[in-house]
Amino acid sequence: MNAYAAPAYPLRNLSVATPHRAAQTSAFSLPRGMQVIRTLRVDSSLPRTAFQAILVPVLLSLALALPCTTVLAQTLLNASYDVSREFYKDFNAAFAAQFKQRTGKEVVIQQSHGGSSAQARAVNDGLEADVVTMNTTTDVDFLADQGVVAKDWRKRFPHQAAPTTSTMLFLTRQGNPKQIRDWDDLTRSGLQVIVVNPKTGGNGRMAYLAAWGSVKHRGGSDADALDFVRKIYRNVPVLAKGGPRRHRHLPAARDW
Repeated sequence: MNAYAAPAYPLRNLSVATPHRAAQTSAFSLPRGMQVIRTLRVDSSLPRTAFQAILVPVLLSLALALPCTTVLAQTLLNASYDVSREFYKDFNAAFAAQFKQRTGKEVVIQQSHGGSSAQARAVNDGLEADVVTMNTTTDVDFLADQGVVAKDWRKRFPHQAAPTTSTMLFLTRQGNPKQIRDWDDLTRSGLQVIVVNPKTGGNGRMAYLAAWGSVKHRGGSDADALDFVRKIYRNVPVLAKGGPRRHRHLPAARDW
């Protein structure tokens, strides 16, 4: 298979909040037979320090609130979406080292990963997370509506608590025999597109919004965008589930 980075339309893809009922409670690679045929820089207006501006204060405030112990390191649980596991392996280690240097205390950050919406439901159902980092704002809004996180969670941290943007990848058969290069190609007759269900998965919503945004970015109206998205989804034989299966964060398309 080949992987193609779609023309970038920036989307916020990490939202951070801290649950009210906080308590003590993982290098990107491609599957065999797949290669990257083109990559595009993510179009982001956010500074490189956005992660530090948001996640460091969140974890620092939580860690400082933990009771001191001389025997065992204190723990925090971050409930996050599946794709972020590799990022947090590095980030958590760096934060723990910085925290110990600043305070002399040890802290261990544990991770819980899964589909973003599934993780939000798990936290609402009782998963005792200290911080939630989801890939769509709707999942944090769901927790806010349930009273799990603050209603004004967007105002608690810089950049409306969303420090990153992202883009989509199109997956095709090896050699890209149908020459899929842009969003318009996904509307062609005879093409089948596999995409995550936007009603149940964060990646599906990101793909839906990216397709919509590609029309708006070129000056189209909302009516044009709606018509365009309908044409793409007419080519979808089955809506895939979001969730923890590896590489499901390549949400765009396959030609079968």
